[in-house]
Amino acid sequence: MNKSEAYKAMEQGKKITHMYFDSNEFLYIKDGVMYEENNNKFDHREDGYDGWKDRSSGSFQEDWELY
Repeated sequence: MNKSEAYKAMEQGKKITHMYFDSNEFLYIKDGVMYEENNNKFDHREDGYDGWKDRSSGSFQEDWELY
């Protein structure tokens, strides 16, 4: 699925992964906040890092799948 479809899947409570992620890595959304598999914030972090926005290159526009 593409990046937009992956985000919608997370909004529906599903976990997603990408072909470049390790087999145990995934993302999910809880209460409007995106987290990674270790329950650390992935976007809009206090330190300014936004992992979702950071993955904006062409290689991250496709190849998302359900975890």
